[in-house]
Amino acid sequence: MTRGGDDLAGTETNDAVPYTVLSRKAIALWAAAVGVVGVGMATWLLLAYGGDDSSTQLDAIRTAGTIVVGTGGAAALLLAARRQRATEIALKHAEVGLRQKDREQEHQRRVTDATEADAEARRITELYTTAAGQLGSDKAPVRLAGLYALERLAQNNPGQRQTIVNVLCAYLRMPFTVPGEPPGADARLVADHTERVQESEVRRTAQRVLRDHLRPGDADAAPVETFWPDVDLDLTRATLVDFTLDHCRVRTAAFQEARFTGITSFLETRFTGVTSFREARFADHTSFQQARFADHASFVGTQFADADVTTFRGTRFAKAVPDEVAPFRVPPDGESTSTELTRREREVLVLLGSGCTDEDVAERLGYSVRTVRRVITDLMQRLGARSRFAAGAKASDLGWLPRQRPETDAAR
Repeated sequence: MTRGGDDLAGTETNDAVPYTVLSRKAIALWAAAVGVVGVGMATWLLLAYGGDDSSTQLDAIRTAGTIVVGTGGAAALLLAARRQRATEIALKHAEVGLRQKDREQEHQRRVTDATEADAEARRITELYTTAAGQLGSDKAPVRLAGLYALERLAQNNPGQRQTIVNVLCAYLRMPFTVPGEPPGADARLVADHTERVQESEVRRTAQRVLRDHLRPGDADAAPVETFWPDVDLDLTRATLVDFTLDHCRVRTAAFQEARFTGITSFLETRFTGVTSFREARFADHTSFQQARFADHASFVGTQFADADVTTFRGTRFAKAVPDEVAPFRVPPDGESTSTELTRREREVLVLLGSGCTDEDVAERLGYSVRTVRRVITDLMQRLGARSRFAAGAKASDLGWLPRQRPETDAAR
């Protein structure tokens, strides 16, 4: 029992009315007193008013009897009042006892809950430590077991999910060399290649764990039980192989200087917070189709593969469309085009309007010819133009082209 509980119990005990037991001796004394009063009154009345008249004596006796009966009634009322008081005192004591018992039970419940919480915290810590330790094993099956143990721990303990996601991201940020073609007969090279292949499988598993638990399902209002909401990803400088976050929802995401190899897909991914792909490099097929960026998105210095294997079709940006994305982007249906023109698109339009060829535009702006043609194709689609001349005319009507030709970086 806590000190506060003891003080409270003492206060209630002191407030309780003390209970005194009525002894048999006290009862006998009360009865004798009533009898003495009655006899004394009768004797006094007979002596004082009895005389020789029998009727007067009879009246005196009746009066004395009435006094005795009245005294007995008063004594009975007193006893009844005392009995009522004793009952109330007993009820008060019982109430105090119940409150004391309730406090003891509540205290015991809190002690039990605290003990269970401590035991659960120790259990989670032990499971977490064991699983995290398995990730440092030199054997791929042990590392895989550690990943699945962490996944199960996060699923059963929502308060640990971000911490476990941080562990998975930290593992993916560890240095890694993508395995190439199988080596020859050299045993050492074969063993090294096998180890890299196994590590690649472990990393793919970590990526799948993130993907599977960042998918809310078809109904946003009622996400699936396996969805982990409000998760932040930090994959800065990570090497990611065949990385996909299709149909996922992420809060903030950091992919600065990350290296993406194989097929990379962010199909219909929703980024609800700040997202950065600054200086990331995509080596192969990349898709941000129908992705949504609800906050600032940075692609400064990002390198994409060829335009034929990179798409931002239908991608929505709450802020300005990054220049690095514009050549690959086809706006979603119904999106206003007059407010989405980037500096790069404007420069291409100006140079085309001045009579420059695709090769001239690419040389002056420092782009590849294929990139310039992709920008032109996207602009024609957005403007609904069938020719470059028609595209230039519509762009001029929309006020996209300045009256004077801006000085480009190449011209300067």
